[in-house]
This record gives sequence, structure tokens and C-alpha cells, in this order.
Amino acid sequence: MTFFDKERMARILRGERERGAAETTEMFRAQVATLESERDEARKLLHDERNVFQRIALERDAARSEISRLREVLADASEHFGLWNDPPLGPGDRIRKRMHEALLMSAGERQFPLMVTEHERALGAPTSVPWSLVKPHELQAHVNHEQTLERIAARGGLAPFELVAVLEDRLVRPMPSDAAVAGLKVLLASLQPGTGRIRRASELTPVPTSVAAGGAS
Repeated sequence: MTFFDKERMARILRGERERGAAETTEMFRAQVATLESERDEARKLLHDERNVFQRIALERDAARSEISRLREVLADASEHFGLWNDPPLGPGDRIRKRMHEALLMSAGERQFPLMVTEHERALGAPTSVPWSLVKPHELQAHVNHEQTLERIAARGGLAPFELVAVLEDRLVRPMPSDAAVAGLKVLLASLQPGTGRIRRASELTPVPTSVAAGGAS
């Protein structure tokens, strides 16, 4: 092979290498461009999802504010205008209503009746509580029982576990009698009449030392 043949072969090899390098570079550039495009698309989707989540959060907060406002409106309407119209009382309900009205006339402060069993009575459950303790929670009572306080009282009142749910402003759920009576006693000791607000421990009337000692003995 002559010198010129070798030179021509070298030029051919250099050309092949340069062409291969160019093709490889172009392939890599195409792959990089594809990856960058996919990255930009993912960023756009993430941005859109964040906007959706932010909009949902704003709508949720607005809905919560509207629900709070409507609760206040309903409470005011119930207080001043008697918002809910109860269906007519049956014969048994009318008798219980007259008995309840007679109880109210004989008592100095209006009372809300409780339906207690003999077991609950033995545990110290009261047969009635001051109306002023239950009145601030009338909206929750209507949510739980779909009746006004007047109608509930006329039909005999609530069981201890039902009254505990109303005073705690939550949905009603079954409770053992012992737990219901104990919870009711705690609530009656901590609720301020007419406000529904739970008093702090410093606001509660302390038990006299002599009484506590007598109970311990």
C-alpha cells in the first residue's frame, strides 16, 4: 500500500469518526430536548395541580365561613321567631306537656326534663336540669333530634347520653349509663347557665373541706 493509499484511508477513517460523533451528538441533543420538554410539562401539571388545590382550599374556607354564618342566622331565627314548626302533638304528648308545664309552674327556674332509668337514678342522675343550660345548645338539639327544645321537653325530654351530646355540641352516640351520668355531672358542674360556656376550674365553686372529709369517711 502506497503512501497515498494510506493517506486516503486515514481521511476516510477520520470522516467516519467525525460523522459518527456528529450523529451521536445529535442523538444526545434530541434526547436532552425530549427530557427537557417532559420536565417542562411536568412542571406545568404540578403548577396547575397546586392552583387546583389552592382553589379547593379557598372554596373550603369560604364554605366553612358560610356554614358558621348560617348557623348563627338559624340560631337567631330560632331564638326570636321560632324557626322550626313542629307537627301536632299526639294524645300522650299532650299529657306529658301538661305535666311538664305543671312542673315548670311549681319550680322557681324553668327546668328541662330528663328521661332516666332506675339504674341511672341510683347513680345520681337528675330528673331535670336548668333550661338555661340547654337553651344555648338548641341548634345541636335540633340537629340530633329534628325537634325544638319545646317539643323535646313536651315529649319527656332526653336521656342522659343524649343530653351529654347536646351539651357537647356533637352528634349523639350510645354511651354506657355509668359514663353518661358521670359525663353529665361534669358538664352540669362546668357549664354556665344561659351561655353554654364551660367554666374554667378556677371559676368552679370549691368543695368545702369538711364536706370532702365527711365524704371520704
